[in-house]
Amino acid sequence: MKNNGDKIRQMTDQQLALLIQCPNDSMDAEIICDSVTDCHECCLQWIQEKVEQTTPVCNVCGAYLVAGKCTVCLKKRRGMEGQDDPEEEAFRQDMADYMGGIDI
Repeated sequence: MKNNGDKIRQMTDQQLALLIQCPNDSMDAEIICDSVTDCHECCLQWIQEKVEQTTPVCNVCGAYLVAGKCTVCLKKRRGMEGQDDPEEEAFRQDMADYMGGIDI
């Protein structure tokens, strides 16, 4: 039995363009979008763009990795998820320790 992920992976570019949210809203894309008339076309263009390199993501939460480490998962472990960190310096130190002493 297939799951929803399997169905999504089998979609054509055109089907995906109808399904996804505008890349300007949901990702760090900077594409020209005329959402007033037809956002589908800009989504299709974005889907078909060549990708220079793949940015590594966390296998647990899907967030982008910084120097191979996930800051989101580290914040969750510290109980700091979703906060504007008053303890940002402590977080940075923990992150540096987590990353093997690399200063961030």
